Amino acid sequence: MANRIINPDSIPYLKKFFDNHKLFYVTDFPWQFFNVENGTARYPFNVWDPNDNKKMRYRWMCDEHGFFNVTQKDRNSFFRILEYALNKDNPYTLRQRRYLTQQLVELDGFTSNPIHFSVRPKSKNATLDLDDYKSCELFELICHPGGTRAAAHTFLRSNGKKLFLYFNKRHFSRMEFKYSHGVEEIDNWSNLTDYFNPTLDADVDLIYDFHSEFGDTASYKNKMKYHKETECNVLKLFSLKELNDLKSPVLNRKGDIEIDPNEVYRFLKTDTFHSDAFSDSHNISKILTNSVLNLYTNGDGGIVHKVLSRNRQNLLGDGFKDRYHAYSSINFDNIVNYMRWHRPDFNEDIDSRLYDHIMNFFSGIIMAPNKESNKKFDSWITNPALENNLIDEYRFDYDDKYIEIENDFIKIVKENDYKGYAIWIDKSVLLKMDREIYEFLYIVRNDIAITKTKNDKVAIINCEHEDWKTNELNSKSIWTIEDSFAYKEEE
Repeated sequence: MANRIINPDSIPYLKKFFDNHKLFYVTDFPWQFFNVENGTARYPFNVWDPNDNKKMRYRWMCDEHGFFNVTQKDRNSFFRILEYALNKDNPYTLRQRRYLTQQLVELDGFTSNPIHFSVRPKSKNATLDLDDYKSCELFELICHPGGTRAAAHTFLRSNGKKLFLYFNKRHFSRMEFKYSHGVEEIDNWSNLTDYFNPTLDADVDLIYDFHSEFGDTASYKNKMKYHKETECNVLKLFSLKELNDLKSPVLNRKGDIEIDPNEVYRFLKTDTFHSDAFSDSHNISKILTNSVLNLYTNGDGGIVHKVLSRNRQNLLGDGFKDRYHAYSSINFDNIVNYMRWHRPDFNEDIDSRLYDHIMNFFSGIIMAPNKESNKKFDSWITNPALENNLIDEYRFDYDDKYIEIENDFIKIVKENDYKGYAIWIDKSVLLKMDREIYEFLYIVRNDIAITKTKNDKVAIINCEHEDWKTNELNSKSIWTIEDSFAYKEEE
């Protein structure tokens, strides 16, 4: 069995960390804590309910990088590649938000690396109770790395299942920490590697780096990531690399293709998820815009329209019109380096060539900002990759249709003429549902046939998936979500 080794250079910093911190591994962390920390922690509880995720959902649907502003454009290859180049690993982009949400659904909340969450009491004798989310009002809360995953948990209304919770010992001594389950204290560095999973299944020795060469700043202290607001270092994994040469071939992400052992591989999720997130944006957009979104239910049509109109108004109405724009400064050197290092896999050669053109264009701006480079760019405009690459505006509307299915989803696929996405909602759920109908499109992936609740009363169906044509669903084509996704559980 391959070894998992902590870099000896990291150990002095890890020892100092455990001298000064209490660390807990939590597998049932309330999503409401994420909701408080994620951009709204400064609001008092008397004007904002942490058990209500409307603000977060609005941002994800309607801000600059939100679903409504980006999804239809992702069908345009030029837009998609340019957005990737300009925004790089911006966690607020639709592709990053959706990818991390997909990961939580696919892996049942257990992603490769833990979310890092630190707290500090605002006053003496404060109690942090994981069974009472309201107790977090008495604490400063910081979540990083893992902020976008935390936001995804908030969007899904799902508790965190893989989280490191940090306390400065100096503050821990003047507070109380309560929990009933799902908490394990980690009091030394010896088994830290157990909590960070490599992205590739390879029979190689791996070395883990928990320290950085950054000097002390607002974000770094003692060669580690630092949360100034809570006075806590956190155990960010800065690098995960093979210690020796590969002893055997490795497999790709799906585990079915042998990869050349002479290549250099990235075992840390943060090294790969940027390009991974890019891969299915085009297909999701294309599938969605191939057909109007049809909602199938066994409920009365008048009630369906009333519920969906109410939910859209509640989420998008005047009370939630604040915009949360996230702008990135443009650095052409960074664009070129990012595009070169994080090159996605392309299904079509024309997209690959377009990617090269755009990368060369930005390289030209850096190396030769003159008339000749402008002439070169003018010639690219006529390239076939740019022709016919625009689409008509897609209107985010829907049709509702009555159907009795008894969990036979192939009926819906046939009714939808094997095109687009379709949604099934049982009438018993419909009356309790608080979701805007297009929120369901956040939890799909182009290679997944159906995403459904455990009780089969809600399903988002990719009617163009090949499994429907054979009428044999592969287990890998099915995602399962909690029954509560569609509606907020009553306290």
